[in-house]
Amino acid sequence: MEKFLLWHHCHDSHCEVHGNAGPLILIGDAFHNFVDGVVIAAAFLTSIPLGVATAFAVIAHEVPQEIGDFAILLDNGY
Repeated sequence: MEKFLLWHHCHDSHCEVHGNAGPLILIGDAFHNFVDGVVIAAAFLTSIPLGVATAFAVIAHEVPQEIGDFAILLDNGY
């Protein structure tokens, strides 16, 4: 997918290619959060204890990810 988006590593502080990270983060995070919601709903439909455990697991992986996304969005002017 990175090659499709022409996403290459560079050392420039203001690169034309890397300046578009904000919209990609927003779209990817929206899809990711939707899938997390589906997984939590499916776990609760299976059993309440499994749903609670899944919700805690999703929270545990979402907190660091959202902090990173927030930093990237701030750097991109959002």
